[in-house]
Amino acid sequence: MPGTGSKRGFVTQLEIVPVILAGGEGRRLRPLTSRNRPKPFLRVFPPYSLFQHTALRVAPFARPVVVCHESAGDRAYEELSALDLGARRIILEPEGRGTAAAIALAACDLVNSGAGHDTLMLVTPSDHYLDDDELFEQVVRIAAARAGEDRMIMIGVRPVAPETRYGYIETEHTPDVGLYSVKRFIEKPAKADAEALFAVGSVFWNTGVFMCRPSYYLDLLETFEPSIRYEVGKACDLGNVRGPFLRPERSAYLKAPSKPVDYAIMERCEGSRLAALDTVWSDVGCWRALLGVKLKAVLQ
Repeated sequence: MPGTGSKRGFVTQLEIVPVILAGGEGRRLRPLTSRNRPKPFLRVFPPYSLFQHTALRVAPFARPVVVCHESAGDRAYEELSALDLGARRIILEPEGRGTAAAIALAACDLVNSGAGHDTLMLVTPSDHYLDDDELFEQVVRIAAARAGEDRMIMIGVRPVAPETRYGYIETEHTPDVGLYSVKRFIEKPAKADAEALFAVGSVFWNTGVFMCRPSYYLDLLETFEPSIRYEVGKACDLGNVRGPFLRPERSAYLKAPSKPVDYAIMERCEGSRLAALDTVWSDVGCWRALLGVKLKAVLQ
């Protein structure tokens, strides 16, 4: 994994607040993973866990909001402390309700703190591999400086193979002020479809990393998934804050429909843009992917 050096000079008037998603049920990479040892906290790229690598990657921005299962809260806090990093908030899910609700927890907390309009959430999974942190920061800052008030900015990487395990984002051929206009999402295509997509120069893998204002995210939820917006908002309003931890009210949160953010919002909102990140990326979602990334690192 790369270090945390950064190139400055790209300025946005909005504070960039990372939202680190550290959930999961430990179903991938078994027997290394389990419910009590989810993938983000594996040290598959020593000396740090995947979660710590993610925290270092977003360290040049504001202190992060972390969303994780309540059983992993102390571990997330300890792993951040070991890096001399702190969290703006660590939100403890009583149970996973999908990424749409998890991100809504962070958005509600930011809005409740008065930071709903003057910040950009930089939402990122914490169990992926990315080999150039400096380039990641540069792309994020450029994209953030060009972000509109009501717009999703996604981070995509160019496919290096016709992979069927990843989602794809098809874009317009001509970048819009350095950003590509998003046309459609294609979820985990069949082999023949993946080969056709791979041949198109304006198609990117969906990394799950995106930016938008917290208030805009909640507005989209209100439009497309009002039940998630209502129940998560209620869970936050009735939640218990102790130190850096926010424990949402359990019964309200468990009423929120469980949906991934891709289906709940991404594929339904209009005007989204994509920033291209030209680096090696993997979701490390299976043993083949993990071994492939490790082999590339050895050969470099």
